[in-house]
Amino acid sequence: MKIIEAQKIYLANRSALVEQKKTLTSQRDKAKKMAELTGDSAYSDEAASLELTLKETEDKFLKNQDILDNLAEQHCNVANAEVNRQISDPETGLAAEYGKILEVARRIATGGKVPYKDEKKLMEYSDKLYQAAKSAAMLLKLREKDRKKYDSLWEDDDKKENPDPDEIADNTEASGDFPEISVDVSTSGGSDSSVGGTSVDMSE
Repeated sequence: MKIIEAQKIYLANRSALVEQKKTLTSQRDKAKKMAELTGDSAYSDEAASLELTLKETEDKFLKNQDILDNLAEQHCNVANAEVNRQISDPETGLAAEYGKILEVARRIATGGKVPYKDEKKLMEYSDKLYQAAKSAAMLLKLREKDRKKYDSLWEDDDKKENPDPDEIADNTEASGDFPEISVDVSTSGGSDSSVGGTSVDMSE
């Protein structure tokens, strides 16, 4: 099961458990009130039973939250690993990018003709470095025919796009043992519900 799929299932289960806790709390409070008003032990017994069910539901909620926290950590670790991979990529990483920036500055400074795309990259990185390179080119006073024309250093980058780290993390197989989920409210007026068509027992 992929991380994003597991997150959807256990988030849905979390919502179901929250609603279940609200229902049980309301039913318990009503039973307590009726027991106080009537003195009928049946209401007291019902309130005690609902209290136990509420405690069990709270335990399930906490276990479910632990799973969600674990999935979030897995997602973060995978996404961070992908970001680090992209940064350290020898062709498109930060070191490679910085090397290209310096090469563009050198080409401009020596009077070379570089594509506007490359000039823009240099300007965005450091306007000061760009202006210094342009000033150096002017000082050389090279004739137009002597100026070397270059292809863009980023042409290959247009063809290669790095994947979205979050998308990589979403589609990574989740690790760990995940209990099945079942939301079962055994109370008067209660109803059985399941999450994502999956019958799961959180009691283990």
